[in-house]
Amino acid sequence: MKTLLAILIALSICDINAALAQQPASRPRAEASPRPLICDPLNLLPGCHISGQSGANGQPVELYIWDKIVNAALPDLQYASALAASAGTPSAGVRKQCWDALIAANKTASGTGLKDANGNALTKPDPHLFVDVEQLAEVIDNLAPSGPLFTACAGAAQLAKTNTLTFINAIVTGASGLAALGIT
Repeated sequence: MKTLLAILIALSICDINAALAQQPASRPRAEASPRPLICDPLNLLPGCHISGQSGANGQPVELYIWDKIVNAALPDLQYASALAASAGTPSAGVRKQCWDALIAANKTASGTGLKDANGNALTKPDPHLFVDVEQLAEVIDNLAPSGPLFTACAGAAQLAKTNTLTFINAIVTGASGLAALGIT
């Protein structure tokens, strides 16, 4: 039942984004094609992911970005957030919002702070099939256009004059991505 619900939610996002993509735009789109950012995380619908963008081993760009978020160094993210807070400018405040969302996504996805009913730290089990399903759901939750990470980074992406997924990809993959955005 939950799988069916996840597929229906994904298809709803696809339908909404496809409808929005068909409306005339006032400015050119940053993506190579008008396909929605996330519409089929299980890759059941052919051609639904961003054209021309993929992560390592040809995986969908969303999963590649999520892997980078999960494996990002938490102290690095926290320091970036503190730098943005200390700058005290409106633009820095917008970037801080994105850093804080990345911190929250990193902690959630990596299991930082997970405890059992007795207060003991939990470790990722092996095998971890159900954990993998939950992590895929977190990709959908966070990187969907109405998701917490996507919405928190949308303002920073606008400041960088790019789309949100491209911006998140740039900041989690390093300085070369930032140079490509023209913000270094």
